Amino acid sequence: MSLRAMRWAGPWLALAVACAPAVRDTATATPTPAVQQTVVSPPTVSEAVPAAPPGFDDPERGEAELQDAIAADPGDLRAHEELAWLYYERSRTQPSYVLIVREVLKQAGAVQLRVGRESADLRATHGLLLVDLGRPDAGLRVLEEAVRIDPGHLRAQFAIGELSVRTRNFSRARTAFAAIVASPTGRRDVESWLSLGATESRLGDAVAAERAFDAVLRLAPDEPRVLYNLAILHLRRLKSVPEEQRLALLDQGLVRVEEFLNRTASDLRHGELRQNLLAWLAPLVLLFPEESDSGKRMVRLIGMVGDAEMIESIGTIFAARRRNLEERGTRGVVDLEEHKRLLELEAAALAEEAAASRPR
Repeated sequence: MSLRAMRWAGPWLALAVACAPAVRDTATATPTPAVQQTVVSPPTVSEAVPAAPPGFDDPERGEAELQDAIAADPGDLRAHEELAWLYYERSRTQPSYVLIVREVLKQAGAVQLRVGRESADLRATHGLLLVDLGRPDAGLRVLEEAVRIDPGHLRAQFAIGELSVRTRNFSRARTAFAAIVASPTGRRDVESWLSLGATESRLGDAVAAERAFDAVLRLAPDEPRVLYNLAILHLRRLKSVPEEQRLALLDQGLVRVEEFLNRTASDLRHGELRQNLLAWLAPLVLLFPEESDSGKRMVRLIGMVGDAEMIESIGTIFAARRRNLEERGTRGVVDLEEHKRLLELEAAALAEEAAASRPR
């Protein structure tokens, strides 16, 4: 198993050792007891979010037209705003444009003083540039200035939402994304609805999260990231619902997992999200007996991700379980102490594989 896999497997197994049985697979005659309250969200796995802010108000004029407008009227603040954003977008792939953006922003600052108007748009572009240059705290302060000037500035709100997610300030992120989708323009923006749903999911509001994801499905029925996020939403809720509801909720989550994996089988853009699913599926499969329907189903889904090392590791753990049961002459339910010992054995097996795969 890779070190990446070991980073999330360790905390899950450690928590499992400390807890009591709760989740069971009713399809198995003699299930090994599962572990109560072990289905928790892995802290290092985040929901699918876009890599760059949407350009809600991209300039309609091209570079030459904007430069002509500024030459004809140096006080044309709107032309400066559009040109700064146009060059900022180029700077994301062409670093040489960073200096040009800075120069336009400097010139635009003088224009603001002349016309007596503060520009939220220029603040937003400046804030995003600071974030890209590795100064997120300063960038956030400038973006906050933008929304104080204009609470309806969608690009600034989206960037604030993204930065808030990175710092785990999900309440602030929800406020930003909600402000976007409440606007006439933003209510049709798929990225904002997707980000709002992911944020509501992290805050534990399943109803609000599903409402946001339903909006994504209406606007973009073929968007696979909404399937990923719905899967995570259902799996995250396993820790908070009554025991008798968990298998049904698990089924909903696994249905979405399979839909996502089928939808993205040949789409390399979603490779990282496919791998992220292992952080949910691998710990879950260890809570079920090898022969259970749920266990087999999750092993199959892990196989669809294409991680042969993970399948081998799970097989090793299940084999250790079988050997332990045979040694004790047990074919029924394992008691809690025995279950804890098995989980410790599984953790040791994972650690041994991680050590063997560590670069020398």
